[in-house]
Amino acid sequence: IGHAITSIDKRDEHSCGAVTTEAGRVNILSLEDNASAYGSFFPPLDAPERRSISAFPASVAFVEIPTSEESFDDSGKEKMENLGASSQTQLLVATGGNDGSIFLQPVALTPTTEVDTNRPFSKPMRPLRPRHFGPVTCLTSPKPGLLVSAGQDRGMRVSDVTEGPDGSMCLYQFVGYKVWMGSLWTDGNRLVSDGADNTVVVHDFTKKRI
Repeated sequence: IGHAITSIDKRDEHSCGAVTTEAGRVNILSLEDNASAYGSFFPPLDAPERRSISAFPASVAFVEIPTSEESFDDSGKEKMENLGASSQTQLLVATGGNDGSIFLQPVALTPTTEVDTNRPFSKPMRPLRPRHFGPVTCLTSPKPGLLVSAGQDRGMRVSDVTEGPDGSMCLYQFVGYKVWMGSLWTDGNRLVSDGADNTVVVHDFTKKRI
């Protein structure tokens, strides 16, 4: 890699991993071929209004999105019948910067669902809006089409990253944390986060409401 690593993620079913560095590079690696690189890219961090920040990608996560139909309706409710309606999916690499921005880079897959070594990036990179107000320290994907982001602005967001007519959309936002968050975990039904005050917060969506 050659530079300090800031975040890593892996996707076993596609035999690939992603590594971000303080040099600003995002590397896509093979998990089978002695960690050889499929390719790399530089997210366009450090927006003009924040030139004073030495920006770099601080977090990374893989996100799958279904290619058959829309994943969400206008009210933001999930169409469960469409998730898995097709065996084909699109793979995204989401990177969160220390300037609060998040970018999504599509990854090209072969018919056997491995990264295309000849042309690993299928489409141009696109931003996820709105940006956070502080460094994005953690990203995770609970299920296809969804990305959860959190960081030093003391907020957590759940976003739909499928490409609709208006692009990506923030579905929910959790605010009120007293400190910035350091990591996220999810099993698709619960969101677990830890903060700089040694507190673990669990949002459990499995409980039925009356």
